[in-house]
Parts: sequence; structure tokens; C-alpha cells
Amino acid sequence: MSRIVALLRKRGRVVITLADGFSFGLSAALAAGEGLRIERDLSREEAESLIQRDLYQRGLDTAGRLLAIRPRSTVEIRTKLTAQGFDSNIQNKVIAALQAQGLINDRDFARFWAENRNSFSPRSRQLTSLELRRKGVARDVIAAAVATIDDEQNAYRLALERARHLHRVDRTQFRRRMGSFLQRRGFGYAVIENILKRVWNDIGNDDAPNTGYPDFDIK
Repeated sequence: MSRIVALLRKRGRVVITLADGFSFGLSAALAAGEGLRIERDLSREEAESLIQRDLYQRGLDTAGRLLAIRPRSTVEIRTKLTAQGFDSNIQNKVIAALQAQGLINDRDFARFWAENRNSFSPRSRQLTSLELRRKGVARDVIAAAVATIDDEQNAYRLALERARHLHRVDRTQFRRRMGSFLQRRGFGYAVIENILKRVWNDIGNDDAPNTGYPDFDIK
């Protein structure tokens, strides 16, 4: 058992120093809630328990700030907590608490990601799956989330929108530019070929001079 000999308050935190020289920081709210004051006795075990409680709350706050921006996968939260210096014990407690509250759920996250992409930034099923894998989502969860993505429909929507910006181009230029654009969105050769023909005709260029069908780089 030791005695509190100093309390230094700064920016919502309190640094507590014990008579044996041990110092540690807590949030001002936690310190006040525990009634910490100079001359109070505090064992090292009690101090360690308070430190863990403080770390847990800080971990929750860190995760909460991320989730306030957009939903996150479990791996995204863990990666952020790791980068902020939280150990695996605190990470596990924070993630378990958020999962229990329904604030982290990889199935919900994957659906959100796929639907958001489909609505505002269409891309291929393959590219959407790759994005979700990079965020640590399990393959079976990804498969369910992207099952309704229609590559033909998405490529067509994108190509029609993009065609508005391709003024006074011949067929060769159209194919090169549009093909490269759709490729960057993850669409395969067969889909791109079909969409190029459809959109070229749909925008009224079916009678334009045919200057050839150059290849574009499909990787």
C-alpha cells in the first residue's frame, strides 16, 4: 500500500504519483469518479486495475471515433487499436463490447460496403470482393454480400455516365479510353467488350466511321 502524494491535472487527464515513486495517468472523469485525492492510500494492484479501466475506455473512444465516420470491419478496428498502442487484451475487450452492442458486425459491414459501392461508385463484383478482403472480411461473408452485384448492369451505368465526357472521339479513341476506364473498375474483358458495343451504339455513333478495334490492356 502506498499513498497518493501528487495529482497533476492537464487536458482532461490526471497524473497520479504515489509515495513509492510510481506514477500513472487516468482520465479526469475516472479519477474523480474513484475519489482519488492526495493522502489517499492506494495499492499497486488498485492502481493497475485503474490503468486497465482507463485503457479500455480510451480504446472504446478510439473505436467510437472511427465508427462515427462509417461502419468498420473487425480487422479495421483492431488495426487502428494496434497502431494506437493498445495491447491484444484491451483490443479483445473493446471489440467484444462493440460486437455485443451491434456496433461491429462483419456481415452488416460487408453488406453496407457492397451496397454503398453499388449505389455511389459502381465497380465489378471482383473488385468489391478484393476491397472487402483487404479489410479482413471472411470469404464466405464477402460472397454473400456481393452476390447481387450485376457486372453488366454496373459497367453499363458507368459507361453511359463516362460517355458524356468523351466528346468528338472516334471509335478507336472511344474504345481505348472507355475500355481502360472500365478495366480500372475491375471489369473483365468479356464484359467490357459487350458494354463498349452497347454504349457506342446507344449514344448514336453506330454510323460513325469505323477506325478499327484496337486492343486495350486487360490484366
